[in-house]
Amino acid sequence: MVTKHQYIDKYPIRAESTKLILGTIHPHDHENFSIPFFYGNRLSLWKILSEAFPDELPQPLSLQGILNFLTLKKISISDTVKECRRIEPTALDKDLIPTKLNSEIVEEIRVSNISEILFTSGFGKNNAFKLFYCEILGLRITKDIREKREVVVNHPKIGRPITLTVS
Repeated sequence: MVTKHQYIDKYPIRAESTKLILGTIHPHDHENFSIPFFYGNRLSLWKILSEAFPDELPQPLSLQGILNFLTLKKISISDTVKECRRIEPTALDKDLIPTKLNSEIVEEIRVSNISEILFTSGFGKNNAFKLFYCEILGLRITKDIREKREVVVNHPKIGRPITLTVS
């Protein structure tokens, strides 16, 4: 089963964004999403943010409402994997076999105002942080990074310090 990312190219990182939420890839059955967007399958992220910011992300949730909220808060969303095979038909990172990483994301970050990246998964097999830090940036995860779940990186391809935080 091959999954091709449906949203990375349609919703690139906006230049004015200061924060980036970075995951791996959406589940295979994206055509059944409630909202055709990142995390649109169960809407849990959007429901949490809607409760935290009821005047800025009101119910009922809609794609346009989410996009307006992200623009207002200067947040972009992307993923580390553009295409993958799946060992099992689940949304779990451990079941992914990445076949094409989102390497272009480094240039998108460089030309944006991103100062912090928040990762949806960390250090396990095919997790967002690990794929970005090790596979895309070519860096090694240290014990200190694992313990603190945060690191400031000043990669030459990005050209400025950026805080990377694993949620």
